[in-house]
Amino acid sequence: MKITDTIHAIRHPFRLLLREGRYVERFVYSYLIVGKTICLVDASVAATAPPILDTVKELGRSPRPAGLPVRTQSVSPSSKNATSKFS
Repeated sequence: MKITDTIHAIRHPFRLLLREGRYVERFVYSYLIVGKTICLVDASVAATAPPILDTVKELGRSPRPAGLPVRTQSVSPSSKNATSKFS
């Protein structure tokens, strides 16, 4: 989603396990700040890579060379409570 000419938000839905068979739908955002290079804010988990790369390509840019990644939060890759809808 284009916020400004240089800032783009990418929504990543996921399911949070409450207990066996019970989930709650959630989402997080990644942001691309596009200038001479691209700054990726909150890459999140590995499953979010395809939509991030798709957005970069839609902007007519290459994911290489990589710009500046900025993490503001972290999710353990071994977490059993979060499952991406992209997997």
